[in-house]
Amino acid sequence: MDNYAPPRQILLIEDNPQFFEPLQTLFEELDEISFSIQLIKNQNELEVFWNTDTLVEETNRPDLILLSLDFLNSEGLSTLEKIKSNPVLRCSPVIGMVEKDDAPKANQAYQSHINALIHKSQDKEELRKAFENIIKFWLSVVIPSPDKKNY
Repeated sequence: MDNYAPPRQILLIEDNPQFFEPLQTLFEELDEISFSIQLIKNQNELEVFWNTDTLVEETNRPDLILLSLDFLNSEGLSTLEKIKSNPVLRCSPVIGMVEKDDAPKANQAYQSHINALIHKSQDKEELRKAFENIIKFWLSVVIPSPDKKNY
């Protein structure tokens, strides 16, 4: 019996290079779990993502979505709502990321069914620990939705 498991898929929606570049490096250092990252860093890439045919196939559903709620200044919450209304993406866990406390935005994110919300720490070690724990929990502890065909 073949024990090969395909890499887990992470969708990172983040437009701040001061955050996504160190985050990509950090992900490369995490070698306990095999995963691939799709980065969406601007409006054009987001439009291409929404218009792709792969969004209709369960096997293309990300195992984890990391979403900046500050994406394009105000598109984070509307992107979250679009994710949660998409039949393929709605079962993917979504972790929201914010740069500062914003209670109304946090409240709206939770009402829109975000799975968790974290601060984007400027401290590299704190950031590494947070994302290492997120990746380990969501990609190795949590049982993914059985709707995903390659589960």
